[in-house]
Amino acid sequence: MRSSNPNRHLSLAVIVGSVVLFSGMIFGVMVPVRQALHDQVLRREAAALEAVVEIQREVGTQDVRDLGVAVEALDVFYALLESPRLDDLVAMQLFGAEGEVALVVPDTAFVEELPVAQQVMQPTAQYHPTKQTAGGLGLAGEAADGPWLEVVVPVTVGAAAEGERVWARYWLDGRPVAAELAEVDRRLWWQVGLSMLGGNVILIAGLGWTFRRLARQQEDLARANRELLLNSKTAAIGAISAHLMHGLKNPLAGLEGFIAAGESGQPDPASEGEAWRLAAETTRRVRSLINGVMDVLREETSGVDYAVPIAEVVAELLAQTKPAAEAAGVEVNFTGAAGKEEVAGRSAALARLALGNLIDNAVAAVDSGGSVTVGLTRQGDDVCIRVVDTGPGLPPRVREAEFVPVTSQKPGGAGLGLALSHELLRHAGGELQLESTGTSGTAFCLTLPVHAATPTPSSVS
Repeated sequence: MRSSNPNRHLSLAVIVGSVVLFSGMIFGVMVPVRQALHDQVLRREAAALEAVVEIQREVGTQDVRDLGVAVEALDVFYALLESPRLDDLVAMQLFGAEGEVALVVPDTAFVEELPVAQQVMQPTAQYHPTKQTAGGLGLAGEAADGPWLEVVVPVTVGAAAEGERVWARYWLDGRPVAAELAEVDRRLWWQVGLSMLGGNVILIAGLGWTFRRLARQQEDLARANRELLLNSKTAAIGAISAHLMHGLKNPLAGLEGFIAAGESGQPDPASEGEAWRLAAETTRRVRSLINGVMDVLREETSGVDYAVPIAEVVAELLAQTKPAAEAAGVEVNFTGAAGKEEVAGRSAALARLALGNLIDNAVAAVDSGGSVTVGLTRQGDDVCIRVVDTGPGLPPRVREAEFVPVTSQKPGGAGLGLALSHELLRHAGGELQLESTGTSGTAFCLTLPVHAATPTPSSVS
């Protein structure tokens, strides 16, 4: 349960980050959209006032045109002044062709030259929330502080194709425009709020579902790993059990023969002492085999990681094998006893069973006067336990089987020894290799991974 907390915190952080990012994107889109909507309202106001100005110009200068006199800028200015006033008009400024001030109504209005940026061919409108933003428009009264709507309208004097261009700047009460812009903002914020709410709900729901699915998949993966580990341990225990049954077969057969001879009531006095010796030796081998298997089973269930010097394991096995080898006239040698290689305790326990089986087979395969040599060699991150005998070599059918169980040619044999040793080594994380076999002998290399804490010398001799 504790292990799920980091994942839960990570999921929460991702969801919060995604919500913040999504909200930031919404705001990033809203700002230019809001500005575009405000500009659209101002352009509409400017276009509407331009139409009014054009009508005023046409109507106000009609008398001049009827007299057949050319219309001048001053005529246009007076026409705009004499026309009916706009309801929201607060002040008006008229500028000549160079942007100079021509007329100002009322006289208290702030007067300045028309900026070059506003001397354009299209009407423009600007919204000023306060008097300061309106350039200090000098008016007194309730509306002195704004808000203001400034509209600059280009006016043509004379014929449209060749007439002089002048400008009329209107200062209008900006409260209607302010109310409309506020309504635009309100609607926009409402839409943004709905978009953020709906989008974040969908985002949180989608991410939550995704993380829940990932959590379930993680749990399924952890359960599958536990099942694989259990299956691996079960397979290892099965191999260990098969090794025990295989190892007990011959010793129990010998004990059965000894007991049967005693039950017959006709023991051979000449061989009675030797029979007791063999019975005692068989009992010791059975006890050693059972103890080795019990050690392995304890390692499979303990889960404790520790290192074991592999030279000690080999020396112990050879000491147990030496009495039987000497009785058969076989010399047993060990090289590499000074090696410092260590392997994991579980690997050492499993390898001990496999190596014991290989040494027993090697001793059994050598005639009297032959030898079995066991040596240690470092091979990179592995240690090789090499078992070499001077026997006649493996039968062709055994060589071709490649560690697959075969029918044994030995009396009472089951043909499982090499296959079981190979399986035990595989569960130990190692490998069993047949290096050579022939009339001059057989060599096996049993490799095991060296424990991580073990230094890496060039070799062990």
